[in-house]
Amino acid sequence: MYTLHRHAGLDTEKWSIFSRTKQILMIANELYRARGWIEKKQAQEVKECYERAFELIDLTVAVHLVGWNTRELLRLREMLAGLYAQQEVYVADNDRYYTALLTMDAEAFRLMQTV
Repeated sequence: MYTLHRHAGLDTEKWSIFSRTKQILMIANELYRARGWIEKKQAQEVKECYERAFELIDLTVAVHLVGWNTRELLRLREMLAGLYAQQEVYVADNDRYYTALLTMDAEAFRLMQTV
């Protein structure tokens, strides 16, 4: 795996300690942060949130290479990369991927519905 820049102290060993639900929620947290920066029209901050999300997605895929929905997670990463490359990101697009991410784990989805 490549060197992490946004999560320098994190590696697959440390990441694997967290449950799948916790991993999904931590990725979702980055998308939620991005939402706030989108509303404030702070494009650089949005990109940084997505960069952190990319790293966490990559760690999750590395830890769950077999036996989990890594294909769906990689597809989500691909779609986020499309947002990352856009001149302007819209809240609705970010929210769509946030919801898609949460639906990958029933417990994460349930927890966020109560918030």
